[in-house]
Amino acid sequence: MEHYFELPVNYEGIEQSFKGRLVTFGYDYKFYIVVNGHEIVFESDEDGSYRAITKSSDHKKPVDTKLLEAIILALHQISLS
Repeated sequence: MEHYFELPVNYEGIEQSFKGRLVTFGYDYKFYIVVNGHEIVFESDEDGSYRAITKSSDHKKPVDTKLLEAIILALHQISLS
């Protein structure tokens, strides 16, 4: 099952919005967030945090890790609400 949403992210003092979708697989789920035209998968790890999974061949230049951290923080905030 998929649910589409807009994820508000505050990054370097600027409020940005990213298109995303939540995909559920039984008791598991993953977030697919579009960043700079590429879909990045965010999944939960053993510690209850999220990790970003990308294919390096998909990106001509790497995605800023601080932006990924801001997206993870925003995902935590919506997960807790």
